[in-house]
Amino acid sequence: EAIQEYLIFVRIKPQYRTMIEARLRDIAKNTEQHNEIFDLLATEVRKFPTNRNYLGLLIEYALPASLSTQALRIVQNTPNLPVNSWTYLSRIAQYALGQSNFETATEAYQALYDHIDRPDVRARALIGLAHTHEKSQQTNSARHYYQAVIDQFPTRPEADEARFYTGLFLRDLDHKRNAAQKVFQELLNTNRKNKWRYRAFFELAES
Repeated sequence: EAIQEYLIFVRIKPQYRTMIEARLRDIAKNTEQHNEIFDLLATEVRKFPTNRNYLGLLIEYALPASLSTQALRIVQNTPNLPVNSWTYLSRIAQYALGQSNFETATEAYQALYDHIDRPDVRARALIGLAHTHEKSQQTNSARHYYQAVIDQFPTRPEADEARFYTGLFLRDLDHKRNAAQKVFQELLNTNRKNKWRYRAFFELAES
């Protein structure tokens, strides 16, 4: 009943959505009725797919309730969701990766890359895929995605991030110290003001 009241309240007073999201996160941590509550929220999303508030409430409940896979299915399979719903794909992917749910993280990042035609989003999706495969001990796949960022988006900050991690792979996994130092030096020589250039500087200084 409390969930239904929250849904009615956010419909009438959408400006209080953030407060209700916080309450749902608390409920997610202190209840065992996860599926029942999720199904109720999912029903509202399907009934009102263009209402971003309902989708936001579902995501904010689902993630701390360890239902990131189910949340991903809602975003993927519900027609007529708001155009900017891709931001929830990103949130699901990041949360799933943090929970070591590598399958869901991979699927969400891949969906971002496949369906959102924006260079910034696609570059971040590739970085997310690389991190996911690296953390799941799939090193060769991680290398592939880092290289894809460099090839497809060479001037974006994400490419510098990919170059930095490529340097770490060369040094720590391949034991190719000189090749790694070359990557770090090339990154340093770009003179771009981002943290990856500075991290390359420290790697060189400590080598």
